[in-house]
Amino acid sequence: MNGTLSLRALLSILVEVTCVGGLHGGVAPENVAIVVNGESEASKTIAAEYASLRGVPAGNIVTIHGLSNTETIPVDEFRERVLEPVFKMLTDARLMPQIAVIAYSAEIPTAIDVRSDIGERKLPKIFTPTASVNGLTFLHQAVLAKDIRYLDLNSNWYARRIVNAPRDEPWNSNDQQRYASVLMMLQLHQRAIRQRKDGEQPSEQETTQTAVRMQEAVDVLDELQQRHPHSSDLHYNRACLLAQADQPDAAIEALQAAVNSGWWDVQQTLRDDDLKILRERDDFKTLVEEMKSIDFDAQPAVGFRSTQGWLPNGMSTVDARAPRYLLSTVLACTTGRGTSVDEAVTSLRRAVAADGSRPPGTIYFEKNGDVRSTTREWAFRNAARQLEAMGVRAIVEDGILPREKNDVAGAVIGAADFDWAGSQSTILPGAIVEHLTSFGGAMSKDAGQTPLTEFLRNGAAGSSGTVTEPYAIQAKFPSPFLHVHYASGCTLVEAYYQSVTGPYQLLVVGDPLAQPWRRDFSLKSQGLVPDQPLSGDVVLKPKTESSDGIAPAEWELYVDGRRAASVPAKEPLRWDTRQHGDGEHVLTLIARGDDAVQSIARAVLTVNVRNVRQAADPSAAEAVESAHREIWRRFVDPHGIMLDFADLDGNVTYPTPEECREGKPNALGWWSPIENGAMFNGLYLDAAIRRWEHTRSEEDAAKARRLMEGLLTLNSISDVKGFVGRGVSTDGKSHYPMGSNDQTLPWLVGLWRYWQSELATPEEKTRIARHLVETVEEIVKLDWKMPAEPPFGVRGTFQGFHFDEAARMLFTMKLMAAITGDESWQEKYRRELDVRGGDKNMTKLEICEAGMKFFYAKTHNWTSCTAVSALRGLWELESDEPLKAAYARGLTESARLAAESLTLAEQYNPQDDSKFEMDWRASMLPLWKPQRNEQEAVKLAEQQLREFIKTSPRRLKETAFIREPTSAAWIVTLCPDATVVNEHRAAIENVLTRYDYSRLYYSTFFWVECAWWRLPPK
Repeated sequence: MNGTLSLRALLSILVEVTCVGGLHGGVAPENVAIVVNGESEASKTIAAEYASLRGVPAGNIVTIHGLSNTETIPVDEFRERVLEPVFKMLTDARLMPQIAVIAYSAEIPTAIDVRSDIGERKLPKIFTPTASVNGLTFLHQAVLAKDIRYLDLNSNWYARRIVNAPRDEPWNSNDQQRYASVLMMLQLHQRAIRQRKDGEQPSEQETTQTAVRMQEAVDVLDELQQRHPHSSDLHYNRACLLAQADQPDAAIEALQAAVNSGWWDVQQTLRDDDLKILRERDDFKTLVEEMKSIDFDAQPAVGFRSTQGWLPNGMSTVDARAPRYLLSTVLACTTGRGTSVDEAVTSLRRAVAADGSRPPGTIYFEKNGDVRSTTREWAFRNAARQLEAMGVRAIVEDGILPREKNDVAGAVIGAADFDWAGSQSTILPGAIVEHLTSFGGAMSKDAGQTPLTEFLRNGAAGSSGTVTEPYAIQAKFPSPFLHVHYASGCTLVEAYYQSVTGPYQLLVVGDPLAQPWRRDFSLKSQGLVPDQPLSGDVVLKPKTESSDGIAPAEWELYVDGRRAASVPAKEPLRWDTRQHGDGEHVLTLIARGDDAVQSIARAVLTVNVRNVRQAADPSAAEAVESAHREIWRRFVDPHGIMLDFADLDGNVTYPTPEECREGKPNALGWWSPIENGAMFNGLYLDAAIRRWEHTRSEEDAAKARRLMEGLLTLNSISDVKGFVGRGVSTDGKSHYPMGSNDQTLPWLVGLWRYWQSELATPEEKTRIARHLVETVEEIVKLDWKMPAEPPFGVRGTFQGFHFDEAARMLFTMKLMAAITGDESWQEKYRRELDVRGGDKNMTKLEICEAGMKFFYAKTHNWTSCTAVSALRGLWELESDEPLKAAYARGLTESARLAAESLTLAEQYNPQDDSKFEMDWRASMLPLWKPQRNEQEAVKLAEQQLREFIKTSPRRLKETAFIREPTSAAWIVTLCPDATVVNEHRAAIENVLTRYDYSRLYYSTFFWVECAWWRLPPK
């Protein structure tokens, strides 16, 4: 019994999963990163040529420096000089989520010395401590963690497993654990045998104990086989156990049951020392011959995506705990025994030209007595059979090389040395030709044996070999099913990694995207008129054609090489051009097919974006820029949190930490300068992000990031879970004990806006998602009320049937579905749409469709706009067209109501010099008294406001004639119908230009920026 194989077989039983739907793989040029050695002209030349040949975006080329060697380096240097900087550059460029392949150009070290990771551990000699650059890149998660399980011969769960009928019955957890314990006992027994000195015999006591353990194990397997009569692995291991227990007849019977259940591995059976006592028996030899006739296949080929995790049975998953990989090849080796630069370029050009050619040649499997051949001979017949069934000619023949053949579309060879030119055979373009030998991937001149580059020099698109002595272990090399996966339509790099289970030493050289058996699948974009400038939201209408019957399963949009959208094919592919600067952009449309390998169709076109905001009054842009300067000069505190008011020089009278703790002027913080930080930050982020999308300046990116960090701060200042503060005192943490629904909803919206923007790094997205999920979970626990600090308990709710409440709750549910991917949130959201209530007994969807309604005042745009921003979020997140249309109608109705407030700007007198009292303490603290509950705090705050207004009459004028019309302007621009917005364009621009922002005390003019960056192009 071979312990590695048995445990590998066991893994396929122990994991019960369902394949995750909707995960589509396949590799496009936008999914490839090319790594270049900055000190090597050869590396730069080959990278540039390959990028041009394949259309790999320029941003996907990353350059590294300072390598100590170009052939072999220590693993610590590999991490520090190669893997970590490459990942950082791709992450900083916001490309990492779309990268599936790392393609190393020439003169990058191909061999990695991993002895420092192994340390003092004693490993079997087959685990030689030299790895390949490709293997360690593929297994990057373990390598970065210094987890030497990357040496494991079953480390690649993306590899396709062998399958054959009849299928086994499902295993429950108890059976799994009992089976695992038997195999573990056998492993320990085998290890003890290997550790004995030559000639050493076990003691009588050890022999007795072993016999007892063996019988106990037999008893367990006897019981398990009653429930799993079709498990070939169980029967095989039982045969091994019985042979070890010196019961040869019973062992043969068990081995026969294994063969009857589909046990096919002749090589494993012949070399398994557990079965040594059976080898000379005629019935054993008969069973071996029977095994050779068993038909088996590899699991169907599947496309690859780095964002998918993989399970031991080869199934994909979104579970974050499952290992993730990165495919990897070396484009060319030009040092030592490598090719010349010209030969490398010729090879790559030849590979690219072969795409889709479906070579009318033959795959040759060369069989001979060399261990390099016999190691893989077990699969020759079945791989050839599977290829023939696919219409690809395949031959299993005796020999070292195909002789005098002019149709070599692929070959599997087993020989230490060969002379391809002497074979007088011709390798067809696009072919994979490779051999199992000890030093095929060792590029140093003194390595010995024929290197893999000899195949490339003679026309192959790709080849592979280990970088040091592998001990002829199948797991370290591609199985013959490599050619089955390739002929299924996979790219070269996908075919390789689907066929090797332990790739840590395998060097793969060639074009990763070579795809000679690519299926017929093409794409065209409809709805784009050449030379016609694009603006606003554009609906792209891709259309695919396929003589192979492939339909699209998913659309992807890349803008200038960076992924901008990904949606199921049943949904429209939308592009908000305002997220990119004006001018020319390269659009790449990709369709991922619904076939087994998820074929890719791709179209590239250049478009012109024109979103420059042209105002009827040219001073509007200048006015908005003035507002922007004032916001950042006076109203953003050192912690990135917006203030309510400041004097004209930017001075602020902050409440002290002690006043915050005592609830002064009141426990709500009303009428203090830190009353609305969460609300203002969350809403203003809409403007900050859209401004950056237009300018792409580092300064604007930093401002948006600062506002986002301010929001996270407000969710981190309390021991109460889910608490969202209003603002902070001078110490950056002291705060008032109550937030509200008016604060929490904009907090959610703002963080979502940042999370889904191009600004967000993966680390930021993770942090934001954690804050959002933890906060919403606490709100739900409180029946949708906002948590507050003792003694107040809660403050405000999303529960109810007013417009504000319906939009807030529905948006929060939809947001959670988008952030978490948890289908239960989507189900809750769909149910909530139909919940009825309120005075008119309307559903929450009907309430949203009717649009904004003022709650307790004639006009109250400044708080109602938070719910309208939630409604806009629902419209953006929703893919169901009838629901989306309903939300659009609600936004239109909201815009029409808000537009009535735009004329309030006319009532503001720019020359008004009435007093604004900065010393809020003078009028409010004389009324202060301790507050024991929310009602007492609200009552006190309302009394204080009346006194505050007496000493500060300017307050009412700014709130009525600036806060209301500017927030109304933003509400109008949130309407997705540009016609509706343009109806009120002149009135909106009048609002924008009405004020001298340097003379305003309240920050609530920030909505002019929000409105400006949402005005549609004229």
